[in-house]
Formats: sequence, C-alpha cells, structure tokens
Amino acid sequence: MFNIKDPNDVPGYIFQSQIDQIQELAKTLPPNANVLEIGCAWGRSTWCWLNALPEGSTLTTVDIFMFDNRPGKHTKRMASWWKNPVVDQIMEYYCTNGQEACVKKVLEEHPRKHLIKEIYKGSSRSFYERHPQQQWDCVYLDGDHAYDAIKEDIKNFEPNTKIICGDDYEPITQPGVVQAVTEMTKETGRTLWVDPGMKNGVKKDKIYYNAFWVARK
Repeated sequence: MFNIKDPNDVPGYIFQSQIDQIQELAKTLPPNANVLEIGCAWGRSTWCWLNALPEGSTLTTVDIFMFDNRPGKHTKRMASWWKNPVVDQIMEYYCTNGQEACVKKVLEEHPRKHLIKEIYKGSSRSFYERHPQQQWDCVYLDGDHAYDAIKEDIKNFEPNTKIICGDDYEPITQPGVVQAVTEMTKETGRTLWVDPGMKNGVKKDKIYYNAFWVARK
C-alpha cells in the first residue's frame, strides 16, 4: 500500500487550485451524478472526484495509458515539484509496472472506489463510439490538449453533457484549449467560468499554473 491520504499524495500535473475547484464542483452535482473523466495521468484528479462526488454517483475514467514509464522526465518533475515520499513511492511503482497498473493500484486505496464504474483503456473517440447516446452530468476534459483533439471531444460529448469542464485554460502554453473552449461557448451559448486567479497563467519557477474552467448550459 502507498498509504495515500489526499490528492497531494498522488503524482500529477494539477495544483492545489485545480484540486479545490474539482472538489467544489463535484459537491454541487446532483445525487447519482454520472461523471466522465478524460485523461487521468496517475489518478490525482480522479482522487479529487472520488473525494467529493455525491454518494450514488458513478465515475468513468478514460485514458490511453501510454505515458513513458522510463525514469526521467516525469519522475524527476514529480520529485522536484511535490517533494513527497508517497509520490516518490508511487512513481517508483509506475516505472516498474507502467501507467495503467499504477493508476489502478492508486485508486484501489480510495475509500470511495466503489463509485468507479469503469477505467477504460483507449482513446476518448473510441469510448464515445461505444457510448454515443450516453447522458452525462459532468465531463472533465484533461486528455489530449491539441486543438483538433479537444475540439473533437467537445463535439462528441457537449450535446449530452450538462456541465463540461477541464484544466489548462492558458493561452501561452495551451492555446488549443483556449481556442476550442472559446469557440464552444460562442457556438452553444454556454456560460464559461475560468478561475480568475489563474486564467492568464502565472509563471513561477518556470511552471505555468493553468486555470480550471467550467462551461454550463
């Protein structure tokens, strides 16, 4: 066991502001909410959703699970960013066993793991093709951030989703996200909220703290 106590014990690329925003949004969802997460990395954001979703909800997470698990970029970055021995232990397991096995082991420790409906290995496109009519209370987009990819995710999931949200609304490092989300709000009339403290990207120690965004019907 890793003895994970909270999301900060799980490796990942979301910061405390995003952790707080995910959990606050999850608390506002209706009982028995149906939530889809696209892109989970090592399970940090997944842990947040599980922490705060109303009882009776279901969470489906989708990832291609193709992170390079050789020691290097990810392991060094997680060690330098978080300076957390639990994170280091998880990354060691990841390097030996790969991303998919690591995520499943991390989530197995969550006391509300019973809310997980499915951990789907594959692209968001292939998942959508299996469930084209599925209705969602909330879809969280944190997969491929290229403009064409997020535009496709929005096209596929937006019509059947009450709330669509994601990370990395930041024009310098993630212009594709900003462009696709902005176009969605103009085309659909959704109301867009972006974390006002982070929407311009605050550069600190060469890290861009990218904003959480929410688009509601």
